[in-house]
Amino acid sequence: MPVIIMEPLLGGKLANSLPPEAQEIFRLGTSSPDHRKWSGSPAAWGLCWLWNQSEVTVVLSGMTDPAQVAENAALTDVCSAGSLTGEELALYSKVKDVFNRANKINCTGCAYCLPCPQGVNIPGCFSAYNTSYIMGWRSGLQLYINGTGITAAKSSDPAACISCGKCEKHCPQNIPIIESLKKVKIRMEPLPVRIALKTVRAFLGRHKKSC
Repeated sequence: MPVIIMEPLLGGKLANSLPPEAQEIFRLGTSSPDHRKWSGSPAAWGLCWLWNQSEVTVVLSGMTDPAQVAENAALTDVCSAGSLTGEELALYSKVKDVFNRANKINCTGCAYCLPCPQGVNIPGCFSAYNTSYIMGWRSGLQLYINGTGITAAKSSDPAACISCGKCEKHCPQNIPIIESLKKVKIRMEPLPVRIALKTVRAFLGRHKKSC
């Protein structure tokens, strides 16, 4: 049976959003004298792991510019079933541990859970939550504010969730979205932040009326 891999890089997360510790593991692995001469980008490591599996028939890699096309094409010349060494496979295990510790919610951002009847930006909430562990809480908070429009009169933050469950029926990752949104709310909106956001929202509301 042919095996076709969709979203081989987890919606780009394995290429662009690896924790710094994981990126360093791959960087050191690429600089090793025993490593073959292929691109050391996280995307390359991810794709080569798939091509190393004899069961994989086709990898549907999403590419957005000619450089990525060239990189992926070059990788096919050096990555094939059984081509990875034991040392390289050990690096994947280390990166996997780091990634799983940092990415608390396994959301790929596919947006199949949308539209939410209440307007909650579910992927945006989860992205901010994970970013708060990967890049730090402040970076996550900035993404949370921008992604949910929480300072607006009608925002798309987790507070709007009424636990209807419509989103969970469509999630291909089987994420317990309702409970996960509660975790997002707790982490991203501690009491001082809630007070600050409420103040900003009230100020913006008065300013809009006066205009």
